[in-house]
Parts: sequence; structure tokens; C-alpha cells
Amino acid sequence: MKRMSCVVLAVAVYALAVCAQGSVYTWTAGGGDTSWATAGNWGGTAPGSGDTAVFSGSQSRTVTIDASNPTINTVNVTGAAAWTFAGTNTLNVTNSFNYSDTAGYVTTNTV
Repeated sequence: MKRMSCVVLAVAVYALAVCAQGSVYTWTAGGGDTSWATAGNWGGTAPGSGDTAVFSGSQSRTVTIDASNPTINTVNVTGAAAWTFAGTNTLNVTNSFNYSDTAGYVTTNTV
């Protein structure tokens, strides 16, 4: 019984670690505006604490940080586009802001 408890505990700890990594959300710009908070711009749900936000592609875009100072884990910017992060609120990134754009650039006053 003691061995079974240890196995159950190990599985529970692993499950918590996997859940703590959060989800990956990709900016689709399908919401009809440039708002960070518009779920349609993310394919259904905006990222939150612990999540990763991905911005990629070849078309230049503006993302307006209009949610109340959102906090996410990681931002990944890739592709060949010019990305502008604008707005009056701050995007808080707790882990890393990764940029590997091949021909574009990132402009920000909110991260």
C-alpha cells in the first residue's frame, strides 16, 4: 500500500508540473480588431498566466494591449513581419520574450 501511495503521489506531481506549463496560444487576428483581449484574435481564448503567446507570419500586425495588464509566461515572435505591441496597459512576461524574426522587427511600449 505504501508503494501504491508513492506512485499515486508521483503521478499527481507530474500532472501538476505539466498543467503549470500552461497552454500555447497563437495570434490569428481573426477577431476583427487588434485587441489582446478579443478571444477571436487567439482562435477562441486569450492567453493568461502561465501561457505562451505566439506571433508569427509574414504580414505586419499591431496588437493592442488593452486588457488590464495581462501576465503571461512566454512570448514567441517568429516569421518575417513587423509586429507592434501598443496600448496603455503593460504586458507582463514572467519567463521570456523570444524574437527570431527573419526580416521584420518588433516595436513596443507596453511589454
